[in-house]
Amino acid sequence: EALGDGAEDLPETDAEVDAVISGTSFHTISFLGEGELEDVTIRQSGPGKWFAVLCTGGGAPTLTSCKVDGATSSCVAVTEGASPTLAKCVISGSHAGAGVCVFGGGKAVLTECEIRDNAKSGVECTGEESEVTMENNNVFKNRGDGVLIMEQAKGTLTTNNIHNNYHCGVEVRDQGGVTATENTLNSNNFGVMIARTSSGTLENNKICGNFITGVEISRCDYELEEEELPQITNNVISNNLESGLKLWHRAAATLSANTIEGNLEEVKITPRSRRHTRFGEAEEGEVRGMMGNNKVRELKDILNPPEEEPPTEEAEGGGEDGEEEEGGEEDGE
Repeated sequence: EALGDGAEDLPETDAEVDAVISGTSFHTISFLGEGELEDVTIRQSGPGKWFAVLCTGGGAPTLTSCKVDGATSSCVAVTEGASPTLAKCVISGSHAGAGVCVFGGGKAVLTECEIRDNAKSGVECTGEESEVTMENNNVFKNRGDGVLIMEQAKGTLTTNNIHNNYHCGVEVRDQGGVTATENTLNSNNFGVMIARTSSGTLENNKICGNFITGVEISRCDYELEEEELPQITNNVISNNLESGLKLWHRAAATLSANTIEGNLEEVKITPRSRRHTRFGEAEEGEVRGMMGNNKVRELKDILNPPEEEPPTEEAEGGGEDGEEEEGGEEDGE
């Protein structure tokens, strides 16, 4: 129907044909409102810096099982109140931007997408009222961060695999905020970085095998309420090639029930940062250490465990000797 009478002139074929939409010298597809695309390959090339897909104007378009393959700027841009959903898409090959950039009050939802091989970050969310929600995505081999959230933008990340990115798996800075739950972050330079008066809640994540620091926090706003500072809870932070956890340069956080072990360098918390850090309370009967209820096993202790002290003769005596000791106490009384 869309082709009108001209459809009669098209050749008939039973073969499956991939739909490809290519654009040059402007955005390839612009959503100014609602719309749907499925199983389409979208490319952008030519002079200038343009998006392969631009979502603007307040609509909520959907892209499903699409391949966004290359753009002279970012592959997908979301702005001016648009709230698209991208599901099961492959987004790669931006020449000068991010895989997905959200700015100017845009709100994007990304589920089960593969976001890789982009010139900057895999996903970049910037500016007040801009938001990105990500679930079950695979984000890797981007030349910036896997996910960058900054300048008062917000991000919610759940069960994503974020790995092999050139800078951070997740970076939050300049008053950005993130809630990250049950993600896996490995083989990035930094696992998670929270800096420049930003906030974040990290819970039940695996942050392992990154080339520098697992979690690094700095330059917090000491005027914020305690619950507004970074909350790091029940994460596994292990086998990173520098510190598993580094709090420095005016850092502050609440650390509770994390497992930090096998990192090449020790946990680093500067004295001023420690004064502004809260540690979870140890359970009844547990010994509270310097890190509260966080379990810390430094690599040196794993490789060279402390020798257990041999039992004393009194401890070996047991039974009768113990009774005699009790009797002695009675005599003393």
